[in-house]
Formats: sequence, C-alpha cells, structure tokens
Amino acid sequence: MIYFLAIYSAAAALSFTDFSPKLRRVGAFFCIILLAMLAGWRNMGGRDFYIYQDIYYGLQLNYMSSEAGYALLNNLFSFLGFSFNGFLFFYSLISIAVLVAFLERHVKYPKFALLFYMACYFFFYNMVLNRQMLCMSLALWVVYFWDKNKPLSLIWLFTGFFFHQSIIVLLPFLFAYEVLKRTKGIKCWAAFFILFIAVTAALSPLQFISLVSSVPGLSFISGRTLGYLEHASGTYSLNVVEYIKMAAALMIILPFIKRIWASRENRIWLFLYFSGVILLFWTRNVEILFRIFVYFDLSLLVLIPLALNIFILRIPKVQRKSLLVLIYGFIGLLTIGAILYRTAKFGDGAFWSYQFYFLDI
Repeated sequence: MIYFLAIYSAAAALSFTDFSPKLRRVGAFFCIILLAMLAGWRNMGGRDFYIYQDIYYGLQLNYMSSEAGYALLNNLFSFLGFSFNGFLFFYSLISIAVLVAFLERHVKYPKFALLFYMACYFFFYNMVLNRQMLCMSLALWVVYFWDKNKPLSLIWLFTGFFFHQSIIVLLPFLFAYEVLKRTKGIKCWAAFFILFIAVTAALSPLQFISLVSSVPGLSFISGRTLGYLEHASGTYSLNVVEYIKMAAALMIILPFIKRIWASRENRIWLFLYFSGVILLFWTRNVEILFRIFVYFDLSLLVLIPLALNIFILRIPKVQRKSLLVLIYGFIGLLTIGAILYRTAKFGDGAFWSYQFYFLDI
C-alpha cells in the first residue's frame, strides 16, 4: 500500500507546479514517470494479470489477434527478450504520456485534471485493464480533433481500435454530433436525447447488441460482448460511488453550462458527457459495459476544469491564486483517499500487498 500512497502523494505535490511556468513541464515529466512505474512495475493486476503474463511468455495461447496493435507490441517485446514488466512499463509510459500531453496542451488546469483521472480511472484502467489503457488516452485526442481535423481524429480512433475494440463506440456518437451541430436551436439536440433515452428504456443492452450485430460488418460486436452478457450472474450493480461522482459533477457543471455551451469547441464534450450519463443508467447492471461508458465520462477531464476556470474568474484577482492552491490541495487529498478506497475494495484488498515486481520475493 505504501507504493500507492507515496506515488499519489508525490503526484499531488507535483500538481502545484501548474502555478510555476518554469516547473510545469518538469512536474508533468515526473508525474508520467511515477505513474508509469506504479502501473508497469506491479506484481499483480486482477485476475487477468497472470493470463497476460503467461501469454507474454508463450505459456498460454494468445487470443488477442483481433487487437493486432497490442499483440504486435506484446510479441515484439517478448521476442527481444524484455521481461513482462519491462513491456508493461513501456506500454504504461506511452499511455500516460499521451494522456498528460493532452492535458498539458488543451486543459486549463492540467494537473488538476490529472489528479481527477488518478482518482476516478487510473486504478482500474491502468492497473488492471492492460489493453484499454492506451485507448483511454487516445479517446481524448479523438474527440479533440473531431472538429479540427477529422482524418487525424479517425486515425487516432482506429489506432486505438487495434489495441481495444471498445473505443469504436465513440464513432456513432461523433457522427450524431456532426449532424446535430449543423442544426439551429436546441430542438434537435433535445430530440436526440429524448430518442436515446427511449431506446435505452425499450431495449436491454443484450437486445440492443443482438440487433446491432445483425447489421453486416458489425457482427464482431456480438462476438466480443454477448458471451459476457449471457453469462452475467445478474448480481452486479454499479458502485454507489459512481452515482455520487455523477451527482457531484453535475452540480459543478450545470451552473456554468451556458458559458461552456457558448464556446462551440466545448459543445462536443458536453454532448458526449450527457450521452454518457444515459449510458451509465442503461449499463448499470452490466459490469463489462462500464468499459464503454468510461470513454464518455472522460469528458469530465475537460468540463470540470472549464467550470473551475469560469468560477475562478468571478473571484477578485488578488484572491484567485490562494483559492486555486486550496482547491488543488483538496483534490490532492481526495485523490489519495480515492486510491485507498479502491485498493481496499478491489479483490478483497489484494492490492494492499502490492509491490514492485523486482522486490517480490
């Protein structure tokens, strides 16, 4: 447990480099290294950790041919003689660097957003789900470039597709957004969300996936998900913390939604987030589909700093920095508390015995 506590505390301390232009990049660099160490040098990672490890060393059949990007890197590093953790560190380093690069370039308070990511997503998507961690980072670039450079956006999306096919879920929503943004007023936007709610109310995830998979060229969707859905025990329910997070996020965003909506480049983040809220309720009893919802929930990494900036600009200038320091301190403590909670709840507290692989005796 000391590893999580030490690295999360160090990242929280490094977040204050946002207030120093000279140290900001240095702080980002060390955050990348520390988080890559935590994710890459682990000696555990849920039930699939040892499966991935056995596949890497050729002790088990590789079933990842449909996700050729991950399989190619896996086979390359294995062929070159790197240890599994050497490969995992490299993959984590790239994934986290892509994420931090986006936050540093396109988010007003980048390390605030990074701490939020660490609190909400890092544990599950960087410590447990090996293949999807890169898609988490690429998804932000896919959305950012959609209005600016569609070919580049699609390149990033299909790059992610070769590491984890779940990222393709963004595409139909991006097309829907493309149509809606060309309309005037809010009637079409409202109609979309009403229709979306109606569809999710009328069809279960299993029924919807069966229907979509009947479309030529989309049969791979059922191949990847129906097995999970059909064998689900039905006892899973979404952790109450996710509802609390959603309620808190809405309380932060809604007071400033008009200001955020007024900027055309921010509308895509609002559209995807509120689409994600509907998906959250629709998939709340299907654990595997939470991996799809998260691509939409990542919009909070942009939206919450936007709301924070609007709020800060309303504060007298002489008080702004002091208030921001307090807010950064609060999110740092919240992030440390979140990782302690997640490690305690996951796998009956298995991660409390986490340590770097080369110290595992």
